[in-house]
Amino acid sequence: MGSTYETRSYTIYNRYANLAALPIHTTGDKQATPIWSINIHSVGESSDLRAIMPYLAAASLPYLGRNSGQQQVFELKHDDPAVLEMRSLITTTP
Repeated sequence: MGSTYETRSYTIYNRYANLAALPIHTTGDKQATPIWSINIHSVGESSDLRAIMPYLAAASLPYLGRNSGQQQVFELKHDDPAVLEMRSLITTTP
C-alpha cells in the first residue's frame, strides 16, 4: 500500500478584444459616443494574440452591428470554417 503525489502547473490567460463603431461626424470637442460595440473574451493557455484573434473574430462575425440581446458563448474548433477564413486573411511578412 502506498500513495503518490503529482503536481502540474499551467498558466491561463484572459484575452479580450473590443470593437466599437463611432459616428463619422462629431459635434464640438465632445468625445464620440459609440453607436455600437462588441466585447469578446477568451480564456486559454496561449498568450499569443496573433494565434487567438482569428477565433475572436470568427466568434464575433454573426453579431457585428447587431444586438444579440444577451451574452453568447462559443466553442470553436481549429478547423471551423469561420476560423479558417479569418486565418486566411492574415498575411505574414518578415
